[in-house]
Amino acid sequence: MAELAFPIAVLDLDGTLLTTQKTISQENQKALKSFQNKGGQIILASGRHPISVAWHARLLGLTGWHIAFDGAVLVHLPALDVPWEFEYIRSLDTESTKEMIDFLVTYPDAQCLAFHEEKLYMQPGERSSFIDQRFPILEGQPDVTPSDWDGGIPIYSGIDWKEKALMHPLHKITVFAQESLKEICEKLSMQNVGKISSSDAKSVEISPIGISKGNTLMHLADRLGFTADQTIAFGDYYNDTALLTAAGMGIAMGN
Repeated sequence: MAELAFPIAVLDLDGTLLTTQKTISQENQKALKSFQNKGGQIILASGRHPISVAWHARLLGLTGWHIAFDGAVLVHLPALDVPWEFEYIRSLDTESTKEMIDFLVTYPDAQCLAFHEEKLYMQPGERSSFIDQRFPILEGQPDVTPSDWDGGIPIYSGIDWKEKALMHPLHKITVFAQESLKEICEKLSMQNVGKISSSDAKSVEISPIGISKGNTLMHLADRLGFTADQTIAFGDYYNDTALLTAAGMGIAMGN
């Protein structure tokens, strides 16, 4: 069997591995299986909540380590039939986060989401399409939802969502907005409250300073004993830039 030029593939989820319907196509399933059969290792790297990343990894049979919250959390799946673990957890500064949320809720067209490793705290309002509570679907396979599926991410959206959120360390803030999104981005950039990025054209995300998919991949490489030159990475948006740059080969998706 020929040796793989890049034995480790790092894959973004939304806009890369997943279709626009948030499913995993038969073509992608075959490609992943072929890569694994040749000895390749697959690492998922997403801005999604670690619980969502863990469910996708389990569905695809991908044990090992995966990246969530754009690098703020590592998901470890030792085996498919045991609970996943969260490690390398990085959090936003507590006081800066409080000030940032107070600022964001002043915009009437904005909806703020505050992410903890075990729960999502969401400003009351229209539920964002970002929160997909369907069980991940493999195209062409029976759609069988596991008995322990609870919607993927526990969500709290009561009127005291902000107070409850700030009782915990938070790992990412996402704000959805329409007319005010550009202004929000500009003001957040001047406040130096965290790393400002985006995974789509309708939102902005704030992560801990110094955290990115690329930096966390390098941490994982040191931990597991591989090098960046051995990795090929796939992504589709601004929050994937550091990942594509860090990898031995980075491929920007057109979908």
